[in-house]
Amino acid sequence: AAGKANHYAVPSNVPPDAPCKRVDVLDVEELAASCAAGGGPVALCRCFASGTFPKCDGSHAQHNAKTGDNAGPVVLLSGVPDAAAAIPRADLETKATKDIRACEPDEGERSKEAAGPRANNYGVPSTLPPGSPSKRVDKLDVEALLARARRTGAPVALCRCYKSKAFPLCDGSHAAHNRETGDNVGPLVLKPMGGGAQATQEKAGMAARMEEPGLPAIPLAEVAKHASKGDFWTVIHGRVYDLTAFLPQHPGGEPILAQYGGKVADEGFDPIHSLSVIADTLPEDRLLGVVPEADLAAAAAAAACCWACTA
Repeated sequence: AAGKANHYAVPSNVPPDAPCKRVDVLDVEELAASCAAGGGPVALCRCFASGTFPKCDGSHAQHNAKTGDNAGPVVLLSGVPDAAAAIPRADLETKATKDIRACEPDEGERSKEAAGPRANNYGVPSTLPPGSPSKRVDKLDVEALLARARRTGAPVALCRCYKSKAFPLCDGSHAAHNRETGDNVGPLVLKPMGGGAQATQEKAGMAARMEEPGLPAIPLAEVAKHASKGDFWTVIHGRVYDLTAFLPQHPGGEPILAQYGGKVADEGFDPIHSLSVIADTLPEDRLLGVVPEADLAAAAAAAACCWACTA
């Protein structure tokens, strides 16, 4: 369809009411470590034709030849000189996305929209010579991206709808793009997931679930039905708890806990609790079951999408 970026049926992976619809999350710590260890650059797809999506397999060359597009990957490298990067390392580390204006539209490129099912319909200019099959490639310093994520405590989102004024970073423009075109595009999110206390707790929670296979599976859709004071369920590290009786007794106050009724509460739980507090506080029968891993993955993607839409 005219105006879409995704012409290769890359499926949505977040709930239908989310404005992003397709979000992919990668571990920026793992990517940075791989690049630093000589694992080579990491290329991430923005033409949606890759057979290894969200990573690039070179399909943009054929896509561009067929459609007249100028799509190419965003390439993550270790120690990219500022002159080679679309956004200088210092800006990438310290500026907010809304303060970065790295891309001025090219009207000549925008006028090619009718030439074929292009991914780029917003005039993002080429950065390589006309004879190159890629045409638009952005090189970003993966160590600067990691530093940014650690400094802000928020993931870094990379644009794949081509509408962002901060391209190649995402500024949330995919929400309007999807409404206008019927597309299902969302950002590629780079998030630290490889270490630290939170990751350790997540692994411990996963291990605990693996050790109790007899617990029933409870979909997040069912958990969401139990969000009132008189019927209050929440999810912590994939486990579903009935906290109806505990809600008014919460040491931090009822309102703080109440916001996680029917939802995953890891974001509020992890910074100030250890997993042992659950066993120390709740009767065993308050543990009702576990959420399927597919539901947890979709919830994580949706959360990343919501962050990107408001960044």
